[in-house]
Amino acid sequence: MNSFWLSASGLTLEIQHRYKAAYRFCEGYRVDAALPEGGGTNAEPAVHADAVIYVTEDEIAAEQRRAEADGQNFSAGYCEITAIFRKIAEFLPRTGRFLMHGSAVALDGEAYIFTAPSGTGKSTHTSFWRSEFGERAVMVNDDKPFIRIDGGKAFVSGNPWNGKHRLGCNAEFPLKAVCVLSRGAENTVRPLDPAEAFPTLLRQVYRPADPQMLAATLDMLDALEHGVKLYGMECNLDPGAARVAYENMR
Repeated sequence: MNSFWLSASGLTLEIQHRYKAAYRFCEGYRVDAALPEGGGTNAEPAVHADAVIYVTEDEIAAEQRRAEADGQNFSAGYCEITAIFRKIAEFLPRTGRFLMHGSAVALDGEAYIFTAPSGTGKSTHTSFWRSEFGERAVMVNDDKPFIRIDGGKAFVSGNPWNGKHRLGCNAEFPLKAVCVLSRGAENTVRPLDPAEAFPTLLRQVYRPADPQMLAATLDMLDALEHGVKLYGMECNLDPGAARVAYENMR
């Protein structure tokens, strides 16, 4: 197997892979871990990995079966990329991090996550932020941002698994608000309390199979709910929705 080193959310992961697709997919997040000059076969790489991530042929085949059950036919290389991401998502809670399905955008150095079931318009909405605010807005991750909890505060960062647009960045931003999107005739925003937001947010976070890691994820979700502002927004997918959202959440 081949290896490369991936940097995201302050972690460095050694990714062992069989197919070149994984190496190409992680462009922009790879870090150089070349051996020190003059190092022999027993020399240590210059980069320390927080974990080694690898998947088996059986795990790749399982991803192919999941795809086929959804009527899709993906290559083994693509399925390895998905299997690697699943392994990373299972590992994250050990480090005080978890994954949320949502579109994360940062404005003036503070991040906002918009979450909702697929097809609601999360990506469209954050594209309005980039159009409305120009260089002030940074696309952090358009699909599955990493969230780190530290001292009751939440921070969000990108990773290569960024949705079909392949946008995003590997910088980390303090998370100011999480907004649950839904379709509506008008653009309206209202605060949510943690109890109201919890069912939706629980569906949108990755829930590990390991019971201890699931418990850790739930604890971090509770910290998130009490550490950032929570909102619900009905959005009609008009470009003006970006300004309405920002004015009500800043």
